[in-house]
Amino acid sequence: MIFQLQDDHSRLAMATHVAGGETSEAALAVVKKGIEAHGVLQRLPTDNGVVKVGRALFSLTKRMGWRTVTATWNPESIVFANTDGTVIAEYLWPPEGTAYVGISRTRTRYRK
Repeated sequence: MIFQLQDDHSRLAMATHVAGGETSEAALAVVKKGIEAHGVLQRLPTDNGVVKVGRALFSLTKRMGWRTVTATWNPESIVFANTDGTVIAEYLWPPEGTAYVGISRTRTRYRK
């Protein structure tokens, strides 16, 4: 599996990482390489309103696709917010082995 961190504006390949599989550790490794080579990222857009954390995909709705989000977590839950700090979704951590967590499983959901 080849991971590549690419600047969305300039198309500069900021970092590349080869891994044995698609893991969160490998994804973080390519981001770390990019930061070490080019500095801290100003934003990291999501694709199609879905964010991968560990082995689970969390749905944030298609409206949030390609928008910058932040994630904060503790041992019980994970919270996604937009750049203004408005909470988009809050989830309890899913059971080990869960691959996808749909928007209907949120404790808190952004509505506009």
